[in-house]
Amino acid sequence: MRSANAQIGVAQAAYFPTIGLTTFFGKLSTPLENLTSSRTNAWSLAAAISGPVFTAGAITAQKHQAIAAWEQTREQYLQTALSAFRDVSDALISREKIDAVRAEQARAVQSNEDALRLTTLRYDNGLSSNMAVLEANQRLLSAQVSLAQTEIGRRVVIVQLYKALGGGWNLTDAQWVAASTAPVAQSPAPAQKP
Repeated sequence: MRSANAQIGVAQAAYFPTIGLTTFFGKLSTPLENLTSSRTNAWSLAAAISGPVFTAGAITAQKHQAIAAWEQTREQYLQTALSAFRDVSDALISREKIDAVRAEQARAVQSNEDALRLTTLRYDNGLSSNMAVLEANQRLLSAQVSLAQTEIGRRVVIVQLYKALGGGWNLTDAQWVAASTAPVAQSPAPAQKP
């Protein structure tokens, strides 16, 4: 935008005359006997002035073109800014929604863990069958898979948010290794009745 704005000034300056000054000071090429004398110095001064006389509207057209180019650049800048704000807003809303879903799924995992623990206790006391323990374990595993998938989605949304904000994250190799080898929650195996 600054460059396009400067071009308007350049186009405006074409309306005014240009003034040029030229100076010269140096030695003249003379016969060899006069080479060391002080008479071989020369100087000159010249001035030039020029300006538009009749351009048939070319200067005005150049100015209008420069203004139109600036307005186009300004609109592109505003569109880019609006797009960036929309991307950030979308990423923030997605993050908020996925965090709510993740919280619900974490509660579901906790409830299924409690159900599996109680079903296993009932099985150990002979009040429940092994099939009930297996079903409770299956529900727990399903809830854990859903939670893991939501966690992946949450991390993707965080990356999209960082991207929308212009990046700025740098992980060392050790941090990548630590993130990829984080322990995964294991579900307890169903108890076997002796």
